[in-house]
Amino acid sequence: MEVACELDPAAAFALNSNAKPQHIFWNASELRPDGQSFCYVHGNKCKIPNIEFDLYCGGFSCKSNSRQNPSRSAVDPCETKHWDSFLHCHQFVHRFRPACVLLENVCGIKLPRQAGKESVLSVVMEKLQTIEGYTWAHFELDSACLPDVRPRVYFFGSRLGQGSLSRIESNVQILKNFCSKQPWHHVQGFFLPYPDRSPFFIKSEGDIAMTELEKDEARAAYAVALAKARKKAATRVKGPLSENEILPSARESSHFPSCSPWMKAQLDIYAAVTQKLLNETGPEIVSPHPLADVSQSANRGPVCLEGFLPTLCTSSRIWSFADSVHRELLPEELVAAHGLSNYNFSGLTTLQAHSLIGNSMSATTLCVALIPLLLELGHLAAKRNIP
Repeated sequence: MEVACELDPAAAFALNSNAKPQHIFWNASELRPDGQSFCYVHGNKCKIPNIEFDLYCGGFSCKSNSRQNPSRSAVDPCETKHWDSFLHCHQFVHRFRPACVLLENVCGIKLPRQAGKESVLSVVMEKLQTIEGYTWAHFELDSACLPDVRPRVYFFGSRLGQGSLSRIESNVQILKNFCSKQPWHHVQGFFLPYPDRSPFFIKSEGDIAMTELEKDEARAAYAVALAKARKKAATRVKGPLSENEILPSARESSHFPSCSPWMKAQLDIYAAVTQKLLNETGPEIVSPHPLADVSQSANRGPVCLEGFLPTLCTSSRIWSFADSVHRELLPEELVAAHGLSNYNFSGLTTLQAHSLIGNSMSATTLCVALIPLLLELGHLAAKRNIP
């Protein structure tokens, strides 16, 4: 039996469309043996199975731990509301005692809670070790092979007796080493052959009909947004722009004329930053494909030049500046770069799809983490040495 738990209704809908577990319960804090909780699958309260689960997988909230969080160093992640999601994972393991456990979070969890304090990771490990009968380990796993740079920290727990965790650790290391030796895939290999057939594709139409006053207001809004973006871009660590930088007459925003004045300014400033970085790098780039997360402030938004994706968050909008592309990457392309092809986004809005992608994990790290656990539980037969 497969059972899931998800607070976000859109994520629960997508989970049911793609995985079809028997139950998708709503609130993790309500989960207790023989209890009841609302189930998305049945649209009603369902009894929570009181069975011995083989494997529990949980990703607790990364918002407070993420390096993408501007207030990461100012607020102790262990004292925010997001910490509750870890406590719910801990509570589930304590109550249901699954044979094996896999938990996940971002690599920012290795940072100190605040200056002078221990890391969040050490707090997590200390708390997990209070659950009687389990042994624990953690690994940082890279999204090797894929253009999606998405390393994660995984926590492995087992109550299957002496030697169980050592076998799991050994197989994780074997798979990790194997993946690190594989060739990396270029992001363009995951582009849709016919992007205009995607329900998320936005046709690059010309300006909508506007009065002269509305045109003046749009030009003024663009000028203000451009000035703010230019000022921020001057403080970038990589590819800073001079405040006197002259932008080309052919602007990047001409490829998306129907977008907002703010987004037009973002596209034009990031195009200038990208070109500067390309000029500085020169012929060293073997297969250039410049991409930027244009949803981020121009002083800190990531730019990638060699066919890799910037780190994706729930608000990310990735724009390709490549000569043959000049458009935003679609949800189907981003999730494919995670290694999850043919994902069913039916029924989701663009915002919901991007939120799912920003919260998801690379298929490489998932495989490296899950295969040793499934082997240990007997759900996979080790016909030969892995991989």
